[in-house]
Amino acid sequence: MLALKAALTQGGYSFTITLSLALMVEWLFVRCKHWPFHLVLIGTIACSFLYLTSWGVNYIAGTPNILLTILPGAAVSTIYTIIYIVGLNKLDKYKSNK
Repeated sequence: MLALKAALTQGGYSFTITLSLALMVEWLFVRCKHWPFHLVLIGTIACSFLYLTSWGVNYIAGTPNILLTILPGAAVSTIYTIIYIVGLNKLDKYKSNK
């Protein structure tokens, strides 16, 4: 029963953070795409949100070694965020050339 609870908690958190991250990146991209270094700015804000949220959830849950717990997910999420931002940028440039 404990394993099921942990799995549902982790799955729910992963779904929620991924959805929130995607919506935040899209919102920031629309508002910041004309700023210099907008890709770096959006990535920094989104990843900071991700890391702080992950840290906070695990801290509240009493996870003993938070860094080792969040590191794999943070690495994958960072790569996802970078690919998503670059994809949004390419899509925007494609739309502007039409």
